[in-house]
Amino acid sequence: MMVFVDASAFITMIAGEDGTDELADALDVDSERLCSAVSVWKTVAGLCRSHGHSVPGAWKQVEHFFAVIRFQAIRNFLLRLSFSMTKNLHQGI
Repeated sequence: MMVFVDASAFITMIAGEDGTDELADALDVDSERLCSAVSVWKTVAGLCRSHGHSVPGAWKQVEHFFAVIRFQAIRNFLLRLSFSMTKNLHQGI
């Protein structure tokens, strides 16, 4: 089975909001975890807007989260996205 995770789920888990345990359990069951580049960007933007994180702080949390839950499908993509996203987000979300 494959699970596709969107930005709202990432924000819920990273910020420790209600529903985190259920989402984490769903990810534990499935080893094939996917998301889109837009979901990653929206997660950083959402953490900045709704939780008051700085762009570098939000990006660091997202990188750590992806390393811990092993989103292997986009791991290399995240490394390439890091520079571009940080540069663009500093110009305004």
